[in-house]
Amino acid sequence: MPTKKPRATITFQPHHYELLKRWSELQGISLSALLGEFLGAAYPAMSRTVALMEAAREAPRQVREGLALALDQVEGELRERVEGVEHAFDALDSVVREGSDDEPV
Repeated sequence: MPTKKPRATITFQPHHYELLKRWSELQGISLSALLGEFLGAAYPAMSRTVALMEAAREAPRQVREGLALALDQVEGELRERVEGVEHAFDALDSVVREGSDDEPV
């Protein structure tokens, strides 16, 4: 039975596609299911972002300028958090590869 869900065509950079394909194979799910999981996890943040963008579009210029400054600050804070997560993954990679001749991914 065909799905009633909306569909989209996506064009990937080759290295993005290869990584996603490997990930989906390791999980034992289709690439479509993997991307659906990613979007499902990102949906709350994306919804908030769209709502903010819509509000900003209607806001006076002065409010938009203040929002831009606030977004710059949030971006800096998020970058710090992402770096912390990357360090945690590096530590996990070291544990997994301990005693192995494999190169880090």
